Amino acid sequence: MKTTIGTETSLRGVIDAMRDMVRVVGENGDVLLINDAFESRFGSVSGTNKCYECWGQDRECSECVRKHSLEAGDIVEDERRIDGRIYSLRATPMMFDNGKRACVEVFRDVSELAEARNKLAAVNKKMLYDLEMARQLQVSMLKETDSEIDGIRVTHGFFPCDAVGGDAIACYPIAGNRVLAYVSDVSGHGVSAAMLTVFIQQYIAQMAKNGDHSLEEYVRNIETAFLDMGIRKDVYITMFMVIIDTKSGMMEYMNIGHSVAPLLCDKSGCRELITRGAPVSCWARGMSREKKSTRLKKGDRLLLYTDGIISPLDTENSERRVRELFGEKWTGGHEFFEKIRGDEGRFIADDFAALIIERT
Repeated sequence: MKTTIGTETSLRGVIDAMRDMVRVVGENGDVLLINDAFESRFGSVSGTNKCYECWGQDRECSECVRKHSLEAGDIVEDERRIDGRIYSLRATPMMFDNGKRACVEVFRDVSELAEARNKLAAVNKKMLYDLEMARQLQVSMLKETDSEIDGIRVTHGFFPCDAVGGDAIACYPIAGNRVLAYVSDVSGHGVSAAMLTVFIQQYIAQMAKNGDHSLEEYVRNIETAFLDMGIRKDVYITMFMVIIDTKSGMMEYMNIGHSVAPLLCDKSGCRELITRGAPVSCWARGMSREKKSTRLKKGDRLLLYTDGIISPLDTENSERRVRELFGEKWTGGHEFFEKIRGDEGRFIADDFAALIIERT
């Protein structure tokens, strides 16, 4: 891009009409023209001064926009710090009628904008640091581990797609030779969703520690505590919760609006545990939830998981693939997670959390 203009006199009239600070620099670095705004800010420097002498330098800048602009034949943009202020610099090549080449340099004071940008960058850097710390804490709380509770082997898997995720999984021993296990998914992503998962984990852990409760009581108390927080209407929590008697293998289960049914695998194959239920939300207040029961025999295994494991691009095939992998010759929970995450063609676009329960 090269502009041709008649004479220096006609160009002076154009640049004086501009509010930004403007100077015209010749091919050899001589300052040919400055406008009134430039002179008001930096003083009279046109005529014999070299462009770099305007800033008190004895040599040209290491990254000379004039040279770059003339060599490229196009506009070049940069920033310059001059006398403690920050200026955006836009250099445009031009040619006079007599064939003399020059460069029009336009300076605009962007100090306040640059300061705001730097503050924003600093805040963003701190936020990213805090998010990474939160991620490490959340992963450590939900990390892939094995535990054994009275003949019930439990394997955790947690794989957030963002810095922090909205999924939660846990399994606790409770009164009466029983274990309580659940998987939950908070609407949305990021810090707000992660904070709600902490609420869920802490609240259920406290209930499990302090008394003998039924599934209905757990859900009712969680819903009451959630509604008392006054969270906005579009936020909700889905869960699937089970209580297993470790002696008899009897298992009660309840769906609290969870979108993916758990898989129960026994000698006859894999089947979904289908049951109806509303999520925890202000708009689902008072809606019914169905409780069912079945028996886990020795060697049976249960998969509780969130919908991040299901590809939104191919829901039917990815659901079938999960059933196949969970139902094939069993080598352990960690191996299952490795296959799911490494399965060719998979696309995990959401947080993914899962809990595998095996009766040994």
